[in-house]
Amino acid sequence: MNWISKWIPQASIKTQPRFWAFEMEIDDILARGEVALHDAIKNRIQESLQLDFKEALGQQPVFDADGIATKHGRGVIAKALSAFSNSAGGILVFGVQCRKDDEKIDCASSLLPFSNYEQAHSDLNSQVGNLLQPKNSGIQVHSFASMDNPSKGYVVVVVPRSDRRPHRSEASGQKGYFKRSGASTFEMEHYDIEDAFRRTASPELELEIRFTSRMLTLGRQIIEMEFWLTNVGDVSAEFPMLHFPELQRIRYDWPAPYQFGNITMENNEKSAKYYSDADFVLHPLDSRKFAYTRFNALIDRYTSKVVSAEPNKGIPFEEELCFELKAKGMRGLSGAFDFTSVEFKDKPWENGTIVKQTRSPN
Repeated sequence: MNWISKWIPQASIKTQPRFWAFEMEIDDILARGEVALHDAIKNRIQESLQLDFKEALGQQPVFDADGIATKHGRGVIAKALSAFSNSAGGILVFGVQCRKDDEKIDCASSLLPFSNYEQAHSDLNSQVGNLLQPKNSGIQVHSFASMDNPSKGYVVVVVPRSDRRPHRSEASGQKGYFKRSGASTFEMEHYDIEDAFRRTASPELELEIRFTSRMLTLGRQIIEMEFWLTNVGDVSAEFPMLHFPELQRIRYDWPAPYQFGNITMENNEKSAKYYSDADFVLHPLDSRKFAYTRFNALIDRYTSKVVSAEPNKGIPFEEELCFELKAKGMRGLSGAFDFTSVEFKDKPWENGTIVKQTRSPN
């Protein structure tokens, strides 16, 4: 029996932007138009990391009476495009007012469709390429009419998270780098900008954990794990290092990695570390086995879950295998795999638990 579990950094997951808390997709809002916006008000949808409501007119209009972006409006748009591009991507909706309701919840409160929305759509299409440096070529601009008054409507801008971060606002008087945090937009600090530039020239590694097991006696099995590294970035990864810092509950067996080539292993009762020499290089899209371990375990015959493992027989099994992953020029990442989520029974390869990304203390 065997199966597979992947740990995937969020930055490497490419998804179509989702819309609002109940995950309405952008295709749905474009198909349903104003009905979707009415639903937003009905459901008291709040602005978020990936959603920003804007009034098109008001005291400081984004667009003038002809649908052309004002100087203030270009600043508002450029700031939002920079923030979404540098963060998780997002959706910018013009024509919706966001205010605090009777319960002090800041949410979509009223619809304010505006005239010459089609001209605003056209103007935005021509402006987005000039409002960011470098350009985010994935930005899309859409619009649709109001049901009550077809001469008025709304503009929706879809901004994907960019692989060319960081992006600077090029609006007059507002040249700077921005990011989203919650429902707010902030100017990026120096270390944010430095980190973003470094990531554009850094490898991105994924850790894949493959499991197999074989029975020794009734209910007792050897659990085997292979650790594979994949470079999903655009830059070759040199000197990768995989560290398991907390090994106190289970007696792991760490065979010397002769079969992997160019990898050195150091271990004791509390930790294990694998690191490579200069001849081990992971080029973009390369995937290689990097480490291996095994341990003896008692398996529940009914649930196929690990009950206990040597040397702690009889002690309830609550083991997590923590890891830290680094490479030259790559910011360290860390995570953990929870064995209690795995069923150790005979079945074909399948997707296992996704281990969430966290930042390494380093």
